[in-house]
Amino acid sequence: MLFVTATLLAQQRSVTGKIIDQATGSPLSGATVNVKGTNRSVSVNATGDFSVTVSSPNDVLVVSYVGYTTQEVVAGNQSSITVSLVNAAGNMNEVVVVGYGNVRKKDLTGAVAALSNEDIVKRGTTSPLAAIQGQVAGVTITSNTGLPGSDLNINIRGANSLVGSRPLFVVDGVMIDNINFLNPNDIERIDILKDASSTAIYGSRGSNGVVIVTTRSGKKGKASLQYSGFVGLRTIANMPDFLNVDEAIEFTMNRGIMRSIYTNQPIQAPDDLYGFPSSGAAHDYWVKVIKDRNFYDWIGEEMKPSVQQNHFISASGGNDKLTYLVGAGYQGDDGNVRGQSYKKYNFKANFNGNISEKWSTGANINIAYSDRELRGANLMQQLFRMPPYAPAYDSAGAMIRQPMTGISGNVSPLAVQKYNKDNTQEYYLVSNFHLQFKPQDWLFLKSTFSPTLQMSRYGIYRDELETGSNNVGSMATTNNFSYVWDNQAHITKSVGDHRFDYDFINSLLMFRSEYLYGYGNGLPFNSEFYNLGSANQFNVGSNYQKNTLLSFTNRLNYAFMDKYLVTATARWDGSSKLAPGHKWAFFPSVGLAWQMSDENFLQSAKNISLLKLRTSFGYTGNDNIDPYQTQLTVDRQTYYDWNGRIANGFRPSALSNQGLTWERTREWNLGLDFGFFNNRITGELNLYDKMSLNLLMQRKLAVPTGWANMLDNVGSVSNRGVELQFRTVNVSTRDFKWETGFNFAYNKNKIVELYGKKEDDVANRWFIGQPVDVVYALEFDGIWQKHEVPAGNTTLEGTARVKDLDKKWRDRPGRYEGAWFSHAKMDRRIQYKPNLQELGPLCKFVYSTRSIPV
Repeated sequence: MLFVTATLLAQQRSVTGKIIDQATGSPLSGATVNVKGTNRSVSVNATGDFSVTVSSPNDVLVVSYVGYTTQEVVAGNQSSITVSLVNAAGNMNEVVVVGYGNVRKKDLTGAVAALSNEDIVKRGTTSPLAAIQGQVAGVTITSNTGLPGSDLNINIRGANSLVGSRPLFVVDGVMIDNINFLNPNDIERIDILKDASSTAIYGSRGSNGVVIVTTRSGKKGKASLQYSGFVGLRTIANMPDFLNVDEAIEFTMNRGIMRSIYTNQPIQAPDDLYGFPSSGAAHDYWVKVIKDRNFYDWIGEEMKPSVQQNHFISASGGNDKLTYLVGAGYQGDDGNVRGQSYKKYNFKANFNGNISEKWSTGANINIAYSDRELRGANLMQQLFRMPPYAPAYDSAGAMIRQPMTGISGNVSPLAVQKYNKDNTQEYYLVSNFHLQFKPQDWLFLKSTFSPTLQMSRYGIYRDELETGSNNVGSMATTNNFSYVWDNQAHITKSVGDHRFDYDFINSLLMFRSEYLYGYGNGLPFNSEFYNLGSANQFNVGSNYQKNTLLSFTNRLNYAFMDKYLVTATARWDGSSKLAPGHKWAFFPSVGLAWQMSDENFLQSAKNISLLKLRTSFGYTGNDNIDPYQTQLTVDRQTYYDWNGRIANGFRPSALSNQGLTWERTREWNLGLDFGFFNNRITGELNLYDKMSLNLLMQRKLAVPTGWANMLDNVGSVSNRGVELQFRTVNVSTRDFKWETGFNFAYNKNKIVELYGKKEDDVANRWFIGQPVDVVYALEFDGIWQKHEVPAGNTTLEGTARVKDLDKKWRDRPGRYEGAWFSHAKMDRRIQYKPNLQELGPLCKFVYSTRSIPV
């Protein structure tokens, strides 16, 4: 036993060293040095020196300091180590993911924004997109609803298309339609590609920008167990100031009195209940409710703060031969309305191994399951509509089906909340498997196969208590399967001051979707949506789609003296969705950058840490339409007279277009990256101009053709804008750091052409020279006063008045004549133009306590 102890002691030794700032060489007093996987940790002294005990040459030293990039150094057989830390803001050697590879931030020629795991998890949210909201200039993330588990809308540099402008998501190299299934705690970093130079590597799929997500993976070192999580409350912001019970009763009674005045009726009501039913059972109902004050606080009782939680635990480790990580997570949100909930479970596994010196392999698997229960999609709206004097229960404690008896037929939200179902379950499997061969240091060949499976089930059940007649149910299931097979050759060479990186990529995408729908009316009992065949009436439907995309890509990165940079990309895409002869398109791009701060004439400017000028130009595309649009599909049932007998048949549902081809987006970008005062102030400025051509949209056809419209390439949209993003380090000491971040973006979006000419489409609210999404409505012109109402007009005093903009229906300036409210020709105008304007200040405070050696 004494011999074993002596052996262990002999293996332990001290490693000394110094921690300095890479830019200035000054010691970083207070930095922390930790032996990875142990609790051995020391603090650097005032001169930057440290001493720590290691037990093996394989021990890894983790060196960290507030505001600097953490480094890991293998102890080896060294007795003294000097580590230079890089300011996190000015680390130009930071690696940025740009699609099918990585580049140093210093070598970027395009507009790319990067967010770290710290940036993502600090928000404390269950949604990856919500975690990055407001952190990147030019990236707008919005929500149309506060329902638990709802997806968010993301837009990068404005709306490029009339058929959707959602960017491409790439998770660990796998292209998918959204990232809501991921756990934010499992995300290592997110890189957002914004301009044509950076997105061109994805060709037709990158026209709306690309969001690249890298999840956590195993790293060399001792086995370790890591947990991250949070529990918090989410409350509703900007809640309307609703009337209380007495105010609501007074308002209803005053409304009834005023109605009698306007209609020249006697002002009288039994039991002085003006505005309430005046006879029968409905009158007796309200007399009793108000007398007994049997009221219900619908908002206060049925709405609440939601409890959000997110937990993720992982185990990782590895050596020179194999690294691994396995993890599992849970996310929950019980909603702001009682009865609503969202639960999500994640599992991930990752490994990378070296088979030999030249062969390596790896796999990454993400599995997610989510369950979302809303009871009713409009449940919150129904609660808002219930006045506080409407009772929920009668004197016996039974739920009242129609609380507004005699006033409206609205069903009690409690009937929806307690008996209805609005449930969505989703299953995701996102994976990739790669094999790499590296015959030379300057060459590798890599093949990656990435299968993805998404299954969803959406079920709705409406109880007879809500419908007032029958139990109704429906269920829709969707099974989507896709795979991407990428084959890549990468060459990197340096010749003197010249550095070349070349990629050739062949990519094949296959997507297949199956859909099944069932509906039942008159279910004999509450079987929710699981026994639709027992209904008195039922209906079924199904659908199938399949499409493929074949791509060939060349990309060259060239650097001269690390100051003059060029990125050139050429991609050919062929889509099965488009017409024969129009399936293939070519998408080129080029990006240039000049590292001005490395020039001799700026070396004397000590306050300039970084100054880089960038410009890029390129084309991307879009085939964002359903398959089979170029084929005349016979899919609509009809009946024929077949010699006096009824015969079943089918006819086309739409006219095909044999000339359908790609949308194309042309983009210029001019950018400036800057850093001043040893990178205490850093940021970037981008100016861009995008024009989308040959937009895919429904084109109106002449009546004699027999068809109302046809899908065609007939429009164009412009986006021009500016983005400014900068960060300042106001205070940086040993234990405390104060940073300020600021984002500003402005985007001017307008429709340039529709249907091949300068013609507005009022029905779709598309107007030449205006943004894609506008609010087109009547214009408010005040409140009708009693003396202003024309004689014989039934318009009520106190109601809204709108402008007659075309001056066709007025009896005097600014007023409508006659039955103005019902007139179909009353005109409208654009009331809101959603040109993007963002202003996003952010302050960050970091406090780090010194570790005390024990």
